[in-house]
Amino acid sequence: LALRLENDRHTLLFDRRTDDFEYISLYVENAAWLDATASQIVAPILEGTRLVGCLGLQRNHRDDPFTYEDVALLDSVAIHIAAKLREARHAEEMVETREMTLISQWSNMLLHDLKNYLSPLRLVAQNLVQFKDKPGIAELAGGDLDRVADRMAALVRTLSELRDHPRLLQQRIDLNELIRHTLA
Repeated sequence: LALRLENDRHTLLFDRRTDDFEYISLYVENAAWLDATASQIVAPILEGTRLVGCLGLQRNHRDDPFTYEDVALLDSVAIHIAAKLREARHAEEMVETREMTLISQWSNMLLHDLKNYLSPLRLVAQNLVQFKDKPGIAELAGGDLDRVADRMAALVRTLSELRDHPRLLQQRIDLNELIRHTLA
């Protein structure tokens, strides 16, 4: 039945007549499923060429059989269900793509900040080697190292707070104040 639905790509109407030779093999091979679901009409739910499910219906009254209009309607319903399933899958893929983009942006920001902290550390190390005999160099270098360590600690705190409470750090900032602080 699954192969037939996948290949024919349209709803099958099972009249279950003894002279229905076209479907006799489907009745025999799928008797348990057809009996368990009481399906008299079965529509494929397709994703591209792949069968991902099926929709089966039964009539409660034998004197009111399914018509070919019912077959066309169920075909349409199955197509709409398949479209909604595709939309859901695409939405999941978009979320995953956005998450990967966000992770990439965060890692780029983090790498940028780490590089910014690495430069002054190297400069302090070079100055200590180059001016090791200069009086006060250790105190000057220690102050520089302390400021870089403070900036790194602030970054670690910010990342920890964002991890624990992602919405907590959303706030308005004064760009002029930010620029003044950055220049200082």
